[in-house]
Amino acid sequence: MASMSAAGEESRRVRVTLSADAHARAKAPSPRLEDWKGGVLSLRVMDPGTLVVKAGDEVVAAGGLLWGESMRLRVEPLMGHPTAPLPRLVSPEPGREEVEVDIPEAVGAGELLTLTYDWDWDRKAPLERTWRLPPMEDIPPEWLEDEQVESEREDTPEDGEDGALTVLPAQEASFPVQVDPERPELLWVPGYASREDIASRLFGDGAAAGAFDLVPRSPPSSAAEGLQVCVRVRHPPALVPQVLAALRSALEAQLEADVAWSRSQLSAAALDRAAAAALVERGLRWAQRSDIADEAGQSYFDRYLQALGPWRDEDWLFLGDAAEPLRKAVALRSQRFKTGYLVMDGSPVLAPGSVVGRFYSSDGSNVQVRVLLLLTEETSLERAELRVRNAPRGTPHVIIPGKDGRWRGYSAEFNTTPGAPEPLENSEGNAYWYYPGTLLIRPGDWRPGLGAGTGRLAALRRELLQTALATATPQQPQPLLALDHDVLSLLTPDERLGVFNTLLTGPALTSDMREDAVHLLTRVLLSTPDREFPPLERKLTSSGALEKLLGSNAPDGKVLLGQAFTQKALASFPLVLDLLESLPTFHLGREGETTHLLNVPHGRVSTVLVAPEAWEARQGVRLGAEPALPGEAVGPSKRMALYFQPVQQEFQARYFSSVDELPRSRALHPLEWVRVEVHGPQPRTHLMTAMELALLASTPDTSLVWSAVSRVSELHMVYGAVSALTKAPLLTGRASTVAQGSTLAGVRTAAVRLFVGRISLVAALAAVDTYRDELSRTPEGRDFLAVHDLAMVMLAGRDIHKLATSGIGRELVNRSRLALSAAGARASSGLRESVESVQALVKTLERMLAEGKAVATPDGLRFSLPGGAEAFFAIRGEMAAARVLGGIRGAGLAADGAEKTLEALKLLAAESQEMALAYGAVARRAAALPADKAQAYLAAVESLRSSARGAAKATLPGLLHHSGAPSLKDPLAFLKEAEWLVSHPEVEAEAVAELARKAGKGRVDLVWLRSTGLTLNYLNFMARNEKTAWKLFQKAAAEPWNLAVQRRAREQLRGIAMEMLTERNAQKLFPGFRLTGRQVPLEGGHVIDNEITAMIGLRLQHGVEAKGWNKDRWRMALDAWRAGQRGSKLDKQQRALAKQLQHLLDQLADAAKAPRGDPFLVITDKLSGPTREKLTDFLQRNARRTRVIEVEEAQILETTKQFRAALKLPEDLTGGAP
Repeated sequence: MASMSAAGEESRRVRVTLSADAHARAKAPSPRLEDWKGGVLSLRVMDPGTLVVKAGDEVVAAGGLLWGESMRLRVEPLMGHPTAPLPRLVSPEPGREEVEVDIPEAVGAGELLTLTYDWDWDRKAPLERTWRLPPMEDIPPEWLEDEQVESEREDTPEDGEDGALTVLPAQEASFPVQVDPERPELLWVPGYASREDIASRLFGDGAAAGAFDLVPRSPPSSAAEGLQVCVRVRHPPALVPQVLAALRSALEAQLEADVAWSRSQLSAAALDRAAAAALVERGLRWAQRSDIADEAGQSYFDRYLQALGPWRDEDWLFLGDAAEPLRKAVALRSQRFKTGYLVMDGSPVLAPGSVVGRFYSSDGSNVQVRVLLLLTEETSLERAELRVRNAPRGTPHVIIPGKDGRWRGYSAEFNTTPGAPEPLENSEGNAYWYYPGTLLIRPGDWRPGLGAGTGRLAALRRELLQTALATATPQQPQPLLALDHDVLSLLTPDERLGVFNTLLTGPALTSDMREDAVHLLTRVLLSTPDREFPPLERKLTSSGALEKLLGSNAPDGKVLLGQAFTQKALASFPLVLDLLESLPTFHLGREGETTHLLNVPHGRVSTVLVAPEAWEARQGVRLGAEPALPGEAVGPSKRMALYFQPVQQEFQARYFSSVDELPRSRALHPLEWVRVEVHGPQPRTHLMTAMELALLASTPDTSLVWSAVSRVSELHMVYGAVSALTKAPLLTGRASTVAQGSTLAGVRTAAVRLFVGRISLVAALAAVDTYRDELSRTPEGRDFLAVHDLAMVMLAGRDIHKLATSGIGRELVNRSRLALSAAGARASSGLRESVESVQALVKTLERMLAEGKAVATPDGLRFSLPGGAEAFFAIRGEMAAARVLGGIRGAGLAADGAEKTLEALKLLAAESQEMALAYGAVARRAAALPADKAQAYLAAVESLRSSARGAAKATLPGLLHHSGAPSLKDPLAFLKEAEWLVSHPEVEAEAVAELARKAGKGRVDLVWLRSTGLTLNYLNFMARNEKTAWKLFQKAAAEPWNLAVQRRAREQLRGIAMEMLTERNAQKLFPGFRLTGRQVPLEGGHVIDNEITAMIGLRLQHGVEAKGWNKDRWRMALDAWRAGQRGSKLDKQQRALAKQLQHLLDQLADAAKAPRGDPFLVITDKLSGPTREKLTDFLQRNARRTRVIEVEEAQILETTKQFRAALKLPEDLTGGAP
């Protein structure tokens, strides 16, 4: 039976008779599977019973169908389904009893629709009917995209060149985060960021520094420069939306690729052992992502399993014996899928020998990971982790959550064969865990940067510390060797000295535990508060502890300990650095046939203790005058000093050598600065404290000295110099002085500004590290790197004031000049750029400090007046401009015009940061060009500057800045088109401004734009809209065969056509109103397409939102919305459509706020009757005041067609590629 709606659409019905007799007479009482083609179940009720209708797992309707005393049919709720919709009673009349059940579109798509009618009065089997529901109608992907094609946020500077310096506070000057291309659950962050910085960037909360773990992996080849730290987030849903979206996007791409690969393997005629093993590993890899959900809330592991459904059996039996790991992972990690695998590990406490994971090496081999002994059992991960991390760690440890809600720590082992390499030494290997939430703690995995905390965790740390102090002895110091940074930070000064004495008075430094012992002392030193380091150093030297350390034989540990002394010296004492030549200089390494070594004698010498207030800090730390500590008497005193005696070993023949011992140096304070020249295949120059050099050079075994020399060259690189010390990134963010949510403009106009935050400063210096090998080719370059590295280590001490006032800045500039001069024409442009950035930075600091316009603080430079950033970029531009003019004159070309242009830009640079950026970019681009091309480029810059019409002059900074971008292949062509834009008399000012902004960001190709057939009318309308996706349209014109791009472009053009028709026909569509605004920002933060004002009455302003959706998009979006309102589970596509409708409601609600009048919604006039009814109901329920205006569909189609023709897009998309 079929019926017709008022709109003329057919509403299909499927009729079923609910009769016990008819059911008994049926030859086949079992359910019959049919294709559902209806929309309504029409049920003729002959006998009483209970009805349940389900679409997939969702109950569509349920109720009891009974006869009352009046012998009329009635419908009652069922106890088992109290919230389910009741069947609709159509007719209760005797002999004509009938009910109906609506089957909504898309509910249970692709599953079964099941009708079950149970006879209350008979024991007969219930009536069952089953239909196969049609699959979900495909939703065009272009409908699911965010309609805000062009982001409204401010972008980072072009190519990131100037991103290192900004007026934003440190935590707002966000550093980049990159998703690992092979393991998307891993993230890469810069090596110069602290744990707090990383937590702020990833979670929006610096206090979440323990919510991620560092993973020892080598950066992928595609990693951005400087992203050297790999992190794994413990709870991915806690990531900030931008990072979570990037992670999900990478997982979606990886899922598509892995499913395609897995299906190809499963489709093969036969699987060999290698293929089966590879499939198992791929499945285990996705099992680790079971705690990451997609936008629809489904885990990515279940997504992977679901995609392979038709290609596999439930128990993966086709994989043979290799399937066991995957079956166990499914049993323990999947929420939707099950296997016949029986987990026998024990619960909630795992039995010794239980296999909890597998470790796969990079060559594909794998071993089991088994638990051994239960170490601890706690109520939270934090407490369990504290106990496990501070327990002796001869083997790996794992922490696993139990089903009873408790966390347990176990010792673990890798089931390797004797003599096999240690799996954890394979940095490219992967551990796959069966139990969700498993945490691996490697031997030697320490976590600096986490404080002692408060409350119960702090009490637990104190308990662990006191237990270790009470049980450790010089003969058995093992309880101390396991303590981590956070526990050691609770040591009192006396306890700290006691730890040193415990290790130094026993055999720890001469036994097999010597490396662990020296590493512990390094952690003790690094966890010492800065104010407590001077008395600790004095006590260590006076007690003879440092002499014992010099005699120990732990080369790697001593290098780290020495660098810890250097870092604490920087943090605790003023730094005074004069010319490098004034520092004591020593040599290590092999130079030709000569080997340089050092003997390190020591002894007690005379010194003078002076009152702290009388001590001249500018003299630095030295013998003869050092500040007295609290409780010490001023006057003559004795202290331990170091000497260095150079030893030259020269090989004169194949089997003979000579050894020359040169005179020893003067006595040096352990914290005095020295210069070390390291010779070898890659010569290096380093600055360090005398104590660091002594620990490095005092290894008794000469062969171990070379190991230490190579290690110091590694560790003194920018990221190693501090990260190797503490296994942590450099910096710690501070609270912002600008409120969260402040606009960029608000920050820039603040009375007090933060010019150089710690992240900005380190990023500027860190850029040099990219060119370390190039700089190391000359002695001058090595000297520059030595000073540069010291500045970086100083920043680890978190004292920008010291950097600005120590003299290191002047020496850094001096050494950079010498390095560039020595490199000469061989210097790469990138090297010159990075070194000049450092020069400009230092000059800016000194200039602003000298003029009294800035105060250096640990957070950065604070300016009472604007101008810090402008000064930096102007100085950088001046340096490049000098190179340009020198190059032009040196080539025998006229430089007057270029000089005039650069001077004009320099003057303009003082007026705004944007112009300062442009000046620097133009000067640097010109400096990178040959003289003749630089001359032509600057002439084009001058032509653009002089051609700009009045209102267009404001667009010059962005255009000029983009012309200087290294990524721009033809700056002259760009400047020519930019000149056309700013000088064209008929391009509206608003359109010029928006096009210039986008051209400056590389979002529109002006050369291509001029090649289109857009009339000025169309160009002006499209250009002034900041959401116009020019790059999409250009791609569509270049790729007529790309159907996906064509459809996206058509959908965008339809929206533009609707907005244009609404604006151009406003007088007809809105009689009594006049158009008064376009793209109007509303009070609640939304943007509405247009604003109209009533010409009579109260003259209220009304918002107008024009939606270019066609009838099918409206239908599917409204169906998704209604399904969601009923509580149905929506898939990702339905959720995207429902989200778009929610955004529309938010816009309309914002537009309806007083004192505005009722908002208008403009739509096509071709909605079907049912869809129009659904839209009316949607607006009545959610945006009652909204008035609907219709535009003729034919006009929308014709205008869209004209846009396509003007942009040279193909017209016919039928039948595949045009």
